Amino acid sequence: MSSLREEYDEHQCWGMVVSLDLYDCHPQVIRTPEKIKSLIDGLVAEIEMTKFGEPLIQRFAEGALE
Repeated sequence: MSSLREEYDEHQCWGMVVSLDLYDCHPQVIRTPEKIKSLIDGLVAEIEMTKFGEPLIQRFAEGALE
């Protein structure tokens, strides 16, 4: 069976996407844009991904952070 990367190359895909569910994540890890960026940078390095620009981090919920 081929690896995901081989299949990606074979089909000439436009790109890969990562979506993370951080529901049970420790709140201090995702509390500030700086910590979120650090988490993203670490993940990118760990999975040997190439970033396309800087992450767009925007809070869209209402109310106080707990």
